[in-house]
Amino acid sequence: MHGSGGAGPREEFWSKTFNEMGIASFLVDSFSGRGLTSVSANQAMLGRFNMILDAYRAHANFRRTRGSIAPVSLSWGSRAAARTALYASLKRFHQAWDPEVAFAAYIPLYASCNPTLIGDTDVSGVPIRMFHGAADDYVPVAPCRAYVERLRAVGKDVQLTEFADRTTPTTIRSVARHRSSPPMRRACVPASSRRRRPASSSTPKPGSPSAIRTPASRSSPHRLQRGGRSGDQAAVKDLLRTVFKLN
Repeated sequence: MHGSGGAGPREEFWSKTFNEMGIASFLVDSFSGRGLTSVSANQAMLGRFNMILDAYRAHANFRRTRGSIAPVSLSWGSRAAARTALYASLKRFHQAWDPEVAFAAYIPLYASCNPTLIGDTDVSGVPIRMFHGAADDYVPVAPCRAYVERLRAVGKDVQLTEFADRTTPTTIRSVARHRSSPPMRRACVPASSRRRRPASSSTPKPGSPSAIRTPASRSSPHRLQRGGRSGDQAAVKDLLRTVFKLN
C-alpha cells in the first residue's frame, strides 16, 4: 500500500526487495480510480480507512493464495496509508467487508495509531508486526506503544519494533537526494478519541468530523540521513522469511 504521494520510487524499491527474496509483490493503487495523484497537501481528500477496503478487494483477487499474502503499508506522513496494514486486521472490518479475509501477517511501517476504534482489540490471530522510529515527531510512536499493550493484554500476536535514531522511513535510495525540509511537528488526534460508529469507507468532505484537520500535514515530514536506511528493510525481510518459511 503506497503513501500519501502515491506510487513512486519507494514502492518500487520494496517491490524489488521482495522479488529478490523470491516473493511476488503487487501494488494497490488507491488514487487513480478516485482521480487522485497525491494527498500530501490535503489528506482529507481520501477517507482515513478507504485503503483498508482497497486491500480487501485486492486480496479477493487471489482466492487460491489468500493465506500467503501479507499487506505492507508505507508511511511518509500519510496517516491513512500506513495504518491500513494495522487496522485491516480488525475482525469487525472483516465481517463488514469481506469475511473471507485471510492475510498471513500485517506489516505497518511507521503507522499512526491515534484512532481508538470499537472492537480494535479483536483482531486477526496472525502476526502483526509494527515498525516505527522512536524519534518520529511527525507520526509519534507513543500511541502505538499503548495500542500494542492493549492488544497484548488480550493475548494477540503483536510486536512493535522501534528504531532509536529514526524519525520517518529510510528505505528508499533516493531519500538522500531529496531536498531537506525544516524540522516540524504536527498536532495529532488524541489516542483517547473513540469512534462510536463503525468507520465509513466513504471519503469525508473537508471540514467534516472524520476529515483530517492538521495544517502541518501540508508540509513535508523530515528527510533522513543516508546512513540509516537498512534497519527497517532488514527487519521486514527477516519477518517475511519466517512468515513464508523461506529459511
